[in-house]
Amino acid sequence: MRKGRVTVLNRIRVNRGGQNIGSLVTPKRDTAELVQLERELKSLRRSNSFLRAQVHEFNNQLHAISGMLQMGRHGEAIRYIRSLNKQDRLLEEDLGARVHDSCVSGLLIAKSSFAAQQHVVLSVAESTVLDPLDPTAAIDVVTVIGNLVDNAVDAAQDSRGGSAWVEVGIRQDGSKVTIVVRNSGSRIPLECAQNIFRNGYTTKSAEKGERGIGLALTRAICERRGGEVAFTTSSNETVFRAVLNVVFLSKKQGEVFSSD
Repeated sequence: MRKGRVTVLNRIRVNRGGQNIGSLVTPKRDTAELVQLERELKSLRRSNSFLRAQVHEFNNQLHAISGMLQMGRHGEAIRYIRSLNKQDRLLEEDLGARVHDSCVSGLLIAKSSFAAQQHVVLSVAESTVLDPLDPTAAIDVVTVIGNLVDNAVDAAQDSRGGSAWVEVGIRQDGSKVTIVVRNSGSRIPLECAQNIFRNGYTTKSAEKGERGIGLALTRAICERRGGEVAFTTSSNETVFRAVLNVVFLSKKQGEVFSSD
């Protein structure tokens, strides 16, 4: 560590004739850069997952249209196509008018499709508003929203009776962004609530993929940005609330500004 910065050195021993003659040390690399690259890689992987979900949904729609055409129900096929276009357009127009960061709006559209495949209705609160974010801030906000929504969709699928739903709300106040994600899932048991933000902790089976990382990462991001994440749970709903301090882009030439 030098001047408050942590660096990583790769050291390899060099042997000749069974004797150690020295070491090979690679150039220093700032761990901050490594962490940033890791976050960007996770963001790309998440985007890839969103795209796969959209492709899956699109294939299902094509199959439905193909089936109606084969049965000669051309009028129904046309109405179905118009309905799909109208639904997508309304969602995009609604988000575009209130969520001005393209990364976040794109995430919400993709997550809506993903939730629908899980038979969960995802909605965006009417109070939601968000200005364009600095690229680094956008990565963190997308990560937090994505993790909270994924967790909420999983929980909503376990809803007992009634419809399964998730609601996302985003508010900004100065340089502070508050993300509220509600779901219709069952009450989180006390023993789970005490460990839910611990890295590696999960109540899901390993068969569902890598688990126990999302909420821990969410808390780490919020705390690093001077905020926090917490939740409340009841028999009717569970609510996660995340707060981050971010940097916004001005609407003029993409200038960066903060209200601090």
